[in-house]
Amino acid sequence: MRKTGYYPYLILIACCGLMAATYGFFNTQGLYLDAISAELNVGRGTVSFSSTLTLIVSAVAAPTVAIKLRSKYSIRPVLIVSGILTILMHLAVTMFPSVVTLYLYGMIFGLTMAVYGNTFVVEMLNSWFEKSGTATGIAMSVSGVFGMFYAPFATSLIEKYGWRNAYYSYAVILLLIMSYAVIVIRNKDYTVPAEAEKKEKVFNKALLLLALYFIAGASFTSFGNYIASYGVSIGFTLSQGAILSSTISIGNLVLKLIFGYLTDRIGGYRTALINFLAIVAGIVVLLAGGNNYIIAIVACFLIGSCYATSNVISRGLCRDLFGKEQLGIYYATLNVFSAVQAFSYTFVGSVYDRCGSYIPAVYILLLLLVIGFILVTVDFRQKKKHQ
Repeated sequence: MRKTGYYPYLILIACCGLMAATYGFFNTQGLYLDAISAELNVGRGTVSFSSTLTLIVSAVAAPTVAIKLRSKYSIRPVLIVSGILTILMHLAVTMFPSVVTLYLYGMIFGLTMAVYGNTFVVEMLNSWFEKSGTATGIAMSVSGVFGMFYAPFATSLIEKYGWRNAYYSYAVILLLIMSYAVIVIRNKDYTVPAEAEKKEKVFNKALLLLALYFIAGASFTSFGNYIASYGVSIGFTLSQGAILSSTISIGNLVLKLIFGYLTDRIGGYRTALINFLAIVAGIVVLLAGGNNYIIAIVACFLIGSCYATSNVISRGLCRDLFGKEQLGIYYATLNVFSAVQAFSYTFVGSVYDRCGSYIPAVYILLLLLVIGFILVTVDFRQKKKHQ
């Protein structure tokens, strides 16, 4: 650990909260699809495009607008303004529900996720902890913890009081999280990565191959977000679908902790291999099990590992390929490519609208995952040749 005492752990708790406030909630938005699409009388793909916009804006803003804001202004005011903006737009969706409002919210949420989401958390933990892989795994896993508890809670609210009240609950949770983060993260606690200030060109072939893996692997999170809806489509109840969503969140939690630890112990590539096998196994078990609920639960736990691809795994791969000192800027640049995989959210919803099944989309995502891992394997073999 680079800084002693208890304060690094307060920083870690704040980072955990920020991951819950961003990706934790984002990964549970599939719970609202049926209710919102029914009220607005539009398809699920139309509603889910809001999530696509969130990822596109977040991807583009992370290495550009977000870093500039954090470097130009003190971090506390940036966190305060971003948090307030997110809460206001969240309330606007409930007060003025429409496709336009949803899309505007999706873009604002994407911007604020770029400001205080995973790239910010990685930068903070990389500077505060020597074993930053383990710390990153803990922080990133909280998005799974949040989903594990929030999914059944939100489902209950949706069934009893409507989706608006569930949205209100998140606004309250976000207010509490941002209040703690603003208190704990002092202006002096955050410094812009030196490599970002140099404004060096970081795009290269190694990053491109890693980005293609990032796109393919992270695209699987789109299916994870639809898992509750998938469960309903094969005959499960909404409550059972919510349990599947919670199970994925549990897998997200447990496997991110394990993968974070493994990136420090055995390296990014070997950990990525284990992650890849876990996702493939989960999909095979899910499809082979049909509408067997117990088998579906086991499969969802394994599929939860897909959420580690774009943060814990990609962070470890970036560190091994480009070095610890260059981690911040390369990881932020890598997140630009999530703008491409963002379309997978709309793609999966659109496939269901056209085919009445999620399975064709799952086959395509599985093929992309295989290709992506082959490319990252080539990436590391080329690195070994040049050593």
